[in-house]
Amino acid sequence: MVRDAEPPTPEDGPETSNGNDGEDACSKKARTLVWLVAGGFILVGALDVGLYWYDCQRHQMTPNIWRCVYLSIPLVIGVVILIKTSALARRIEDWLEE
Repeated sequence: MVRDAEPPTPEDGPETSNGNDGEDACSKKARTLVWLVAGGFILVGALDVGLYWYDCQRHQMTPNIWRCVYLSIPLVIGVVILIKTSALARRIEDWLEE
């Protein structure tokens, strides 16, 4: 099998590494970690509110709005983490490089 081009080497720099767009592996790992944590918070918050809402419907009760707000705190934290993904990923990347 004949190949047209050599695979990129570390000397070529990060901009030539198979569509990496200049990001190194540590940055991608940090961003993935932040997305995973944010997704976990969103999942837990959505399940808390959804199960409370279902329980209220099953027992023919009216849901308490303050209880819904209280149970949705992890959901809000997850959304904030998603909004701040790049800043948090940079902090984690700096921490990992030290």
